Amino acid sequence: MSRWYWLMATLAVNAQAETLKVPSMFTLKPKSGDIMSSILNGECKSISDKKMQCTFNQILLSQKIISQDEFEAKLTKIGSKQMEIGNLDKLNGSLCDSATLKGMDEFIANISDERKKKHYNKVKSILSACPLKNIDEAKSLTHRLMKFDYETQNITCNLSINTYDLEFTAIGNGENSYWRNTSEPLSNSCGMTNVVSMRHRPKYSGLWEYRGQRVISMPENKTLLGDPCTVMETEPMVWSWDGDDIYKNCQIIGVGF
Repeated sequence: MSRWYWLMATLAVNAQAETLKVPSMFTLKPKSGDIMSSILNGECKSISDKKMQCTFNQILLSQKIISQDEFEAKLTKIGSKQMEIGNLDKLNGSLCDSATLKGMDEFIANISDERKKKHYNKVKSILSACPLKNIDEAKSLTHRLMKFDYETQNITCNLSINTYDLEFTAIGNGENSYWRNTSEPLSNSCGMTNVVSMRHRPKYSGLWEYRGQRVISMPENKTLLGDPCTVMETEPMVWSWDGDDIYKNCQIIGVGF
């Protein structure tokens, strides 16, 4: 074969080696921005030599912690005005209703998970004070239920998922190349645009970083509220292969917000 064949073959191999990799499947941990309680996973596919389409799943683990002061403040609101005879009748008619108590027994009997059964047995124990004979008993029951709710919320995390699609264009060549998605500028005086990039660590095509950033093209202008456009700049949202783990005190996982 001619030397030109080998030259062309070498150039083709080098060009292929410099082709920007497409992240097939990935799971990234939070690194910076207002996303530190979420992970990002997804998958991408090539749609041309310079474009790829990705589907992302932002999995958010949120937890609402109620402080002891907040709990005490709620308790103080339960005063004599809220614990009148009318409210006593309402509590007996709802919480202490025989059908409600029987339903609670049947519900607990059908629970197979011992931790969940123990959790609801605490509710049953509180409701054992039924029927309520006076305002003091009603107030005591309400306080115990509120404390149980307070303790439950502080060990409960909610899981939610935000799924979205983005199309990326390859930028640059060689080790410095990356994928970028740029949204259409929003119609505002600041010229705000969202830019998302995906880069992999040089020589490690499986180690990716996702960076989303708000770009203000006219920072010298003002917002509709009269503030400088620079107030709209935020810390980049970064998920990465070397991001941080998420630490939560969760014993119960709920779904939704």
